[in-house]
Amino acid sequence: MAIKKDNHVILTLDAGGTNFRFYAWQNKKEIAGPLMKSAVPESMEKTITLIKDGLKELTAQLTTKPSAISFGFPGPCDYKKGIVGKLPNFPGCTGDIPLGPYLEKEFGIPVFIRNDGNLFAYGEYLAGFLPEVNAMLGISGSVKRYDNLIGLTIGTGLGCGIVTKGVVLEGDNGSGGEIWCTQSCLHPGHCTEAYVGKLSLSGIFNDLAGRTDEALLDPVVIADMARSKDNPLRAPALKAFQVMGQAAGEAAANCLSVADGLVVIGGGLSGTYDVFITEFMAALNGSLLYRNGHKAGRLPYPCYDLENDGQRKLFSADHVHNIPIPGENGYCSTGPCMRSGVGLSRLGTSAAICRAAYEIAIQQIKAG
Repeated sequence: MAIKKDNHVILTLDAGGTNFRFYAWQNKKEIAGPLMKSAVPESMEKTITLIKDGLKELTAQLTTKPSAISFGFPGPCDYKKGIVGKLPNFPGCTGDIPLGPYLEKEFGIPVFIRNDGNLFAYGEYLAGFLPEVNAMLGISGSVKRYDNLIGLTIGTGLGCGIVTKGVVLEGDNGSGGEIWCTQSCLHPGHCTEAYVGKLSLSGIFNDLAGRTDEALLDPVVIADMARSKDNPLRAPALKAFQVMGQAAGEAAANCLSVADGLVVIGGGLSGTYDVFITEFMAALNGSLLYRNGHKAGRLPYPCYDLENDGQRKLFSADHVHNIPIPGENGYCSTGPCMRSGVGLSRLGTSAAICRAAYEIAIQQIKAG
């Protein structure tokens, strides 16, 4: 039987704090893009013009009229109505911006806006990290399969999305998974995002290195310092990433204690994974204390770094064994054992967001 194709062309956008990336999708594939433009977070007027111009440039590359526009945007927003709220990482956005209605009037087609963290997680759930991990488990002979995913984006700030059995946790206010505003484990009264993301990490490094009057460095430069044994600023560079890894790991542990699934990491700082992942994993596999001093695991199960060959091998084994049934001459088998895994985006952050945005648009079009 021939596979039925869906010929709707959907214009998509990943609106990050640093860059905006535009794509066109058809039949679950990119057919145009990426078209990249530098973000202008200090001005919402310029941001709206940038989005409009980018979508028009993308449309000019197509031979088929688009059916809809669908993209990810940071919150808080009234996503259903397409109204952008006051955004911490977009200082020019002071709230109540009817971005969706404006674009619908400008282009004459439906516009769907969703939280970018949610879209990232959904894209990796559909076609990236989660299906790859399940395929790996199948090849190894494990009977374990996953159907829940937490997606973290570490870029300008900290984003998060949660997908449970194919359903994105949006919440009643469109704010499901907003762990950036959870209280930081490092400093009561501070939010987690105060220690996670480009601006936070660069500021922490300057403080640790005594560069109080110096300009903030690109975190990629700081990561290179941390990797270089001969760099005189290696120690503060490493410490800055350790701080970020611990803060992000504790936030992820809070999320895992509710959502219970795999964790995939994307965003502009995902390329520094090797520098912060040790502290991140230590937070997930740490312990907490009761008042009487007894220890409890930070989570009810171990977590594995799936970018590490040895850890991946341990994760892929079910560790099934037989235990006797009391009072009977028989046994039952345990397993597969409880565990979780952490790894990097398989699609790339922008591609995952836009893949999910495409899927959301198709679902909405079919639903009328």
